[in-house]
Amino acid sequence: MTGRAEAEEGRWSLVSTIRAPIARLERFVQHYEELGAARIYLFFEEPESFRYYTNRGAGIVEPTYDEAVDAGEGADLNGRQITNFETARGRARTPWLLHVDGDEFVFARRRVSEVLREFDDRTYSVTMPPMEAVYRTEPKGEEALSTRWFRRTVDNAPLLEAIYGDLAPLTRQGLFGHTAGKSFVRTDIPVDRPSVHSPKPRARGLAVGAKTNDLDFLHFDALAFDDWRAKFALRLDRKVSVAMGAARREQLKAIRRAQHDDQALRELYRRMHVFAEDRFDLAVAAGFLAERNLRASCTR
Repeated sequence: MTGRAEAEEGRWSLVSTIRAPIARLERFVQHYEELGAARIYLFFEEPESFRYYTNRGAGIVEPTYDEAVDAGEGADLNGRQITNFETARGRARTPWLLHVDGDEFVFARRRVSEVLREFDDRTYSVTMPPMEAVYRTEPKGEEALSTRWFRRTVDNAPLLEAIYGDLAPLTRQGLFGHTAGKSFVRTDIPVDRPSVHSPKPRARGLAVGAKTNDLDFLHFDALAFDDWRAKFALRLDRKVSVAMGAARREQLKAIRRAQHDDQALRELYRRMHVFAEDRFDLAVAAGFLAERNLRASCTR
């Protein structure tokens, strides 16, 4: 296992390059504190949240202002995430480190530390595939985090066409966000190929992307309509640049076409993320949607 003096088998820390309202930040930090994170490294993209956590007394949170934003490098979000991940990996005194965004939450059926202890030192990373939040009715504000329904990746083109119609090509295996998930990774093994989803180790012969049935990765990719609109406005205005696959680029085109028509934009949001009764029943029956209660996640 790790040779770090303070490290104990199964202990883990968290890192995030984050931009979110204070209420959501509080929920985010509370969730990962309750899951048992030993340390939470937050790299803030705007100064107000950084000052808030600096002034309030951070506890296990280690706040850092991401100065690359002021240095004119703010648009390259992926690059900053990788840099911040590597910085946190160097600071961490736990055997495991998880990178997540501010809209990503782990759902645990057992204590995270217990799950990680089951993997021996030949396992470099443990990967959780994503489940993406959907809504029965359009959410308002932070109530978006209260949904219990999440879609999973599927390889079923007729089903996706029945659910999404002409928006199906805007998805990748039924999801509008990423399909790679996120990974707990070893902190004491040098990285050969950095990634915020699944980095690759320099050492050969290690298990990469090991699976577990005890942890789910819940991605609130859209949140409420105003959050969704603001998120993509940053991309459309080139204030944030992220690597995008073909489906995500098609989403951006659809949003650009509707961005100056509030009614059309809201209708697009609803077609993508709000499941009315007919779609909901079809998706549940097909196993595309699954129920998870984030507040029932196993804590430390």
